Amino acid sequence: GPRFFKTYGMTPLTGGDLTEAQMSGPRTLMLNEQAARRFFGARDPRGTQVGFGSPYEVAGVVRDARVNALREDPRPVVFMPYGQTRPRGALVFAVRTRTVDSETIAAIARAARDVDALVPIRIMPLERVRTASLGRDRLLARLSSFFAAAGLLLLAIGLVGLLTFRVQQRTTEIGVRLALGASGRQVVWLMLQH
Repeated sequence: GPRFFKTYGMTPLTGGDLTEAQMSGPRTLMLNEQAARRFFGARDPRGTQVGFGSPYEVAGVVRDARVNALREDPRPVVFMPYGQTRPRGALVFAVRTRTVDSETIAAIARAARDVDALVPIRIMPLERVRTASLGRDRLLARLSSFFAAAGLLLLAIGLVGLLTFRVQQRTTEIGVRLALGASGRQVVWLMLQH
């Protein structure tokens, strides 16, 4: 729709955001940098006709962005206006607001139901989408931290057990050294060295 790229915070490099006139006129589309390089090399693709079932005119190029997942490298993407295509799968509408509160969410849900009451609606703030996208990475980080801490704990228990065993084996020697005038610090240092 209009202001799509502004809503998502994406930067058009050439051609600007699609206008209402472009979306209601001849079929137009926008490419990201990856798609422009892949299909046109170093040439400016604006005004070029491309075929995606029907001929479309390239209106401009938008800066690469991570579209599906934050950890995914940008890939070639073609942006087509909703009214000029046959959508496949779920439709996603983006609404840019100053605040994300229950009143705003309720107003968005009412507006969507006014258009079609039978369409299922799921409203999710962008921050929650980001959090969900990083959920697997956060879980892996937490598991790694847990196993690292468990490993350090086992290491510490093992070292204490080994030191205790060695001290028990040398109890007589320690007693003799203390009787001959060795300080406690010297005996501890001797045990730690071996």
